Amino acid sequence: MVAILEDRSKEITGDLQWAQTGEHENLLGFRAEVESDSRWPIFVNASYNPEARALSYALIHRGFGARIYGLCIGKAHRNPENRQRMGELHKHQWREPYRDQYTYVPPDITASVDDPIALWQEFCTEALIKHKGQLSRIPKQLEFS
Repeated sequence: MVAILEDRSKEITGDLQWAQTGEHENLLGFRAEVESDSRWPIFVNASYNPEARALSYALIHRGFGARIYGLCIGKAHRNPENRQRMGELHKHQWREPYRDQYTYVPPDITASVDDPIALWQEFCTEALIKHKGQLSRIPKQLEFS
């Protein structure tokens, strides 16, 4: 997994649009294929619930069917290693034997959950993903107060 995370050739091409996902009317999301020179079987899955002030960007490995790296805001988590409670802002990183459940509090995330575009840019920077395109703003008809 380290090789995937350290690979600087990862990129997403094209604009990304938020859309309603699933049965929950307040849940928005998108999925983006990640290309790389090594052709890793990976994609990014995003979910955002403005009403609950919860957001997640996850780098998913198809072979494992699991997140290998992710940013979560709005949901607390306990680390399996020591049961330490992580705050509502934390990152997930693949570590054996905990798979995708190992978390830590990132000092480098400065954007607010109310600004999913700035959080996307910070996530991409940290995950070494180049996005050659734009992430759309939340459409007015999908905004929640």
